[in-house]
Amino acid sequence: GFRRRKLAEESAGFDIAGAAGGCDIEVARLTLHILGFRADLIEAEVLDEDGTRSLSLVRAEDGGWRVGDDTLPQSDECDDVDIASTPLTNTPPLVRLGLAIGEAAEIPVLWVRIPELVAEIVTQRYERLQSTDGLARYRFSFAPDGPVYPLTVDDDGLVVDYGGFATRL
Repeated sequence: GFRRRKLAEESAGFDIAGAAGGCDIEVARLTLHILGFRADLIEAEVLDEDGTRSLSLVRAEDGGWRVGDDTLPQSDECDDVDIASTPLTNTPPLVRLGLAIGEAAEIPVLWVRIPELVAEIVTQRYERLQSTDGLARYRFSFAPDGPVYPLTVDDDGLVVDYGGFATRL
């Protein structure tokens, strides 16, 4: 997860910027701009033994995601983005979906794998569970047969605990 992060809230959304490290890589720069809880810009830069690599994804006017001059097929259905190195990208879909206890939703997501810097469309599932100690709980998975992770979030939808992957200090 992030060892440094900045979450700047705006009236209609927020920006996430930060850096992370581990497993012989360094995520030197990661920027995600979210407007109305719908991402429209992703920039990532990774440092490893091969040097510096970067990826920039921009939402096009038609709603699809562009990498340079190329539009990712079927990406116009992806309102949400998941960047593998951070739990912060769970916040926009959780807030936007507003699931009640017992409700679940499957959503198409533009998933950016780190350190590979590869973007692909996946289906993710969120299921709202009973709250514990004043914190909302969810069961999160890559649908239909992917691993399942427990998520605990605060009142703002920010992840407090991500089942062994990240814990807020």
